[in-house]
Amino acid sequence: ALVISPTFTTLVLLIVQLAFLGLFKRIAEGKRPRSWGAIVDAVKGKPLALVVVRIFDTQFNKLLDTQITDTRGRYAFLVGRGTFYITAEKPGYVAYRSNTLDLKALETTEIVHQDIKLQSS
Repeated sequence: ALVISPTFTTLVLLIVQLAFLGLFKRIAEGKRPRSWGAIVDAVKGKPLALVVVRIFDTQFNKLLDTQITDTRGRYAFLVGRGTFYITAEKPGYVAYRSNTLDLKALETTEIVHQDIKLQSS
């Protein structure tokens, strides 16, 4: 309509319609779940970069994967069925070890992501 009859009214109607389209699309999609965990300083609450995060299989105490956090302190591990634990280490901070994560009931793979607060030493 704006191409055939270019008036101010049709322009305003087009802008309003595009605004509603954007609003409805945002509402319909919703928020995506986070697919990463974050490591932060326990006191300051700031994300910690360059933290060495490891995931171990508890059955054989075997290291499965190692990751280094990015500038926002983010990390994630993709695992299958089993029981696991996570460790996090950074110079100047107390080493962290998680409780056992029991993922035996999984039918597919899952992303392991926990928010971790490291205490400075």
